[in-house]
Amino acid sequence: MGGEVAGAQLFFAGPTLTGAARTAAEGVARAVGADALRLDAAGVAITGVTTDNERQQTEFVTALELPFLLLSDERKIAAEALGIPLVERRGSANVASPVLVAVDETGLVRGIYHDPDPRMVAAIVLEIFREPLPA
Repeated sequence: MGGEVAGAQLFFAGPTLTGAARTAAEGVARAVGADALRLDAAGVAITGVTTDNERQQTEFVTALELPFLLLSDERKIAAEALGIPLVERRGSANVASPVLVAVDETGLVRGIYHDPDPRMVAAIVLEIFREPLPA
């Protein structure tokens, strides 16, 4: 095996939102983006996940100049499998509030945090992976 890295996926509502909800989504994305290089330097990959389609996400990433990968869970398969609450907004299901899922290099889920402060995501993730699990 090689190339496995610890990772964190932040599920959040994003590109299809408008008004205050869109502003909040942009705040989450910008806060995580501000710490993406710090996490990368620590050997942790961060990705965002929304239930929007790839075109909407591409526009969102480009407009905000986000330095991390944004994945599409348009069919809500991952969100539903993880029990992440969804809410219907304007005919589209979005993540109700951000959920952070931290997975180590072996694939073990090391932590799930509901509605983390976006400014604290990097600190939370780094704390999760600070020490290896006992053998």
